[in-house]
Amino acid sequence: MIENTLTTAEFERGPKGEAQLILNDGGESKSVHERASAVKPARAVVALTHAQFDGYVGRYALAPEVYLEVTREGDKFFAQVTGFRKLAMLPMSDTAFFSNEVDAEVRFSKDASGKTEQLVLRQEGQDMPAKRVN
Repeated sequence: MIENTLTTAEFERGPKGEAQLILNDGGESKSVHERASAVKPARAVVALTHAQFDGYVGRYALAPEVYLEVTREGDKFFAQVTGFRKLAMLPMSDTAFFSNEVDAEVRFSKDASGKTEQLVLRQEGQDMPAKRVN
């Protein structure tokens, strides 16, 4: 169980013997995540100002009581999912970031006024949209 949530995480073997992570939000929603390939795609890091990144800082709802928290500490950018460790994020464009620690990407989208309204977390081939809550 992920602390302070109804979400549980279990590891199981898939039909071909591969390791899978099963996330259950305590209700009817369940997601299956397969182990990421050992080969990570090559990604180039681009320059981003603090002001550009600060527009993304906030909390985004992935599921009931599960959030992706986006923060900046000095020159470093971070993302942290409720109950998991904080991961460094590297910019690959002005709206997309990746982690070298896990196979994950975060892409932000803005409304017509330029305010960040949501993100999509892409991990292990699955897209998980998240609306900004603050």
